[in-house]
Amino acid sequence: MTDSSMDVLVQFHRERIASLLKRRQQQQRRAQQSKATLSDLSLQGRTVINSHLSAPEMVLAIPELILVILEFLPFENLPQVCLVCNLWRTLAQPLLWRQDIFLENYYQIRAFTDAVVTHGVWVKSLDFSTRINNDEKADGGPLARIDLTNILPYTPRLRSIDVRECAMDEHPLLALAPYSQLESIDFTQTQYQILDLGSDGSRDFFAAWPQLKHLRISGKEGDYKFMASTALEKALLVSNSLHLETMELSNFPFWMESTIHHVVSTNAGYLRHLNLTNCNFFPLVFEEVLAGATQLESLGLHCCSISQDSLVGIAQAHPRLKSLSLSQLIELPTDAMAEVARAYPSLVSLALRDCGNIAKAARQFLAHCPQLCSLHIYDLAGPNVMDIFLGAPWVCRGLEDIQIERIDYRPDEFSSAEVRDNAIKAMWGQLAAQTLLHSLLLRFCLPHSGAKILHPNGFHDSVQEKDRIMLDDGRYQLGALKRLRRFGLQGYSMWEYADVAWMVRSFPRLERFQYDRKELTIPQWSWLRTHHPSIQLISWS
Repeated sequence: MTDSSMDVLVQFHRERIASLLKRRQQQQRRAQQSKATLSDLSLQGRTVINSHLSAPEMVLAIPELILVILEFLPFENLPQVCLVCNLWRTLAQPLLWRQDIFLENYYQIRAFTDAVVTHGVWVKSLDFSTRINNDEKADGGPLARIDLTNILPYTPRLRSIDVRECAMDEHPLLALAPYSQLESIDFTQTQYQILDLGSDGSRDFFAAWPQLKHLRISGKEGDYKFMASTALEKALLVSNSLHLETMELSNFPFWMESTIHHVVSTNAGYLRHLNLTNCNFFPLVFEEVLAGATQLESLGLHCCSISQDSLVGIAQAHPRLKSLSLSQLIELPTDAMAEVARAYPSLVSLALRDCGNIAKAARQFLAHCPQLCSLHIYDLAGPNVMDIFLGAPWVCRGLEDIQIERIDYRPDEFSSAEVRDNAIKAMWGQLAAQTLLHSLLLRFCLPHSGAKILHPNGFHDSVQEKDRIMLDDGRYQLGALKRLRRFGLQGYSMWEYADVAWMVRSFPRLERFQYDRKELTIPQWSWLRTHHPSIQLISWS
């Protein structure tokens, strides 16, 4: 909701409340004159306001105003809201059930199956894709199959479903065919589920969903050459009914290059998000085909063979691209990454994994993309790991999400302890300058105990000495991140009571804390759970 629309809404309710109060005063005067009991006043034929209600009670009886309030409440508070009264329950239930529903294990699915009969009418999105742990068993074994026949008939408003990594009795496209209202389908193609394309091989499976906009298909590793994968490839080739805004294909390296070109070209006029993982295509042809996708906003290329020139050409052809995700590409020189970064002035989200010197590559984007809001880096390793933090401040000051996996930092690669400590302080200083951060997740990979490696004087059991070390390394600079809601730090050092107390004081909006069990002992964990139950604690595996 924009600021202007909110102002209009606030003004509307101010005028309506003033009108209600004025009308109530007039009724009371008439009641005193006639000495008659006032009857309840019906507002717009929906809300009944009793004359004996106070002004605040009258306000809380306006459905539109209550709905605005409920939309700003945290999702976990909606079940309690449903217990207040019938009006609040009627307004809160659509908000409660319209959210994405993630079903991670047998017990959640069984509970949802029981509730879907009465509440399934509100469900718009279902996600069965999260894998359960091997030790999480029910009825003698882990969850193996999903029976949609007991769920989908009760979800007439369902628009999105994700059944990746789910075993089903029939092909997912056949099971979902009766539900033509679907707009998003995610599934895994296995070697045992083969699509029947009809006697002439021209059956268009995707015609069953005229509103389909988002399609994500994952292949199983090792099943590339089976007939099932070939049949799916042909189904995509013969289909004339796809008008996709989002397309993701993962693990189909044995498909013909022309298949990728055909699917991209037929949807180019609608395509906004494209993600290819372990798929083959001719770079020059792919670049030409992709040029037709003028509305492209997000591009992901992973484990795909693409040249430096093609990557730069794609960047120049799509200067409005907002999201870029690259992994396992050739090692690009620094000047080439600078050219690519300059071609994305409107980039909002960046993810890099195994792209040569990631530290220098990410530094180029941070220096040329002022609108960057999300930065995900994987395997930040090598002798120049600190290059991303050292030097001039980042030009992007609106970063809201930073996630760096496996910071392979080697202190012995610095010429002296002073140079090393200055580099560490510069790292925390660059991160602390991003005062709009909502999420910060860092995972270090150190050869030994983090505190002993990071500081020349070693680690002492004294709390005072630990406080001095913490102040010296500059980590407390992160206290400037007052908007931080999700925080995770692994492999850097142990968490003492002073550190935990500092975290709670510094991040008043913290909702989720990810930790390593080896670094956060039971007393600190128990203290957080007892004194700050609103903070969700997640063990980082």
